[in-house]
Amino acid sequence: MAAGIDPASPLADPFVSDLMTRCARFLDCQGDAESRQQLLSRLESINDPRRERYLQLLAVVNGWPAPESLQPVLDWSVGALEARMLRVIGAGLGRTGTNSLKVALERLLDAPCYHMLEVQRRLTDAQVWLDALHGRPAGLRELLSDYAATVDWPAAALWQWLAKEHPDAVMLLSLRDDAATWLRSARATIMPVAEPDWHDDPDWASMREMDEAMFAAFDPHWRDDAAAKAAYDRHVETVRREVAPERLVEWRPGDGWEPLCTALGVPVPNEPFPHVNSTAEFTARSAARGPHLMPGLPNG
Repeated sequence: MAAGIDPASPLADPFVSDLMTRCARFLDCQGDAESRQQLLSRLESINDPRRERYLQLLAVVNGWPAPESLQPVLDWSVGALEARMLRVIGAGLGRTGTNSLKVALERLLDAPCYHMLEVQRRLTDAQVWLDALHGRPAGLRELLSDYAATVDWPAAALWQWLAKEHPDAVMLLSLRDDAATWLRSARATIMPVAEPDWHDDPDWASMREMDEAMFAAFDPHWRDDAAAKAAYDRHVETVRREVAPERLVEWRPGDGWEPLCTALGVPVPNEPFPHVNSTAEFTARSAARGPHLMPGLPNG
């Protein structure tokens, strides 16, 4: 802090890592998420102006030197911890307005939102997600450390793990009107990327593997319409059943800003809600680029 380091900056990472390591030992925490939450709660309880005034008064009464204020240090530490926690976790599948949500959440949070686009732009991410899909999610902590929110696949496939890692995050379930509507859009756009002949560039091998694992986790028989629609309905019901009602926000593309702003406690922007990446836009871009979907085509 003395060096003027922004608490959200990567330069603050060593401090936060050391703080969490010490916290885990002191509080006997069992994991990163537990350590982070307990430490944040402890710092917020200590960072009370009444406590500082009491210590100052105690020093005056007893003739002690005035204590140095810890509030700047505590404010910085709380900010550094909060900057490394997701505020919104999208549990909605691709083709439920997730690209529009990415744009909207980045506007509301003034911070990046992770979407399938990030994987397409940085193909090394695919291996981290593939590991997570195979039961090794620890790499996601560093991968998502600069993001305030997630929407779309592949993060939606790991929503349960993310929800435990970030227990204060809003859980956002984006929806279409019904499973049939969702499937028509998905079949016309994103599902072809999981087919073996989607892209023959070796640099995209991990992306293909990730997509295959992601759709297999969704349902092993996702190529069958009845199975895919049943999997969509099952996914929605699982989210509704497992997420506490006060934490869950359900959102459809026509809902606009209000549900998001209410959940986040921020004002509604005086501008239209961004509606981007319709099926027609997606297929037009795909046709312009050739028979295969190519890098830079967003999912949701």
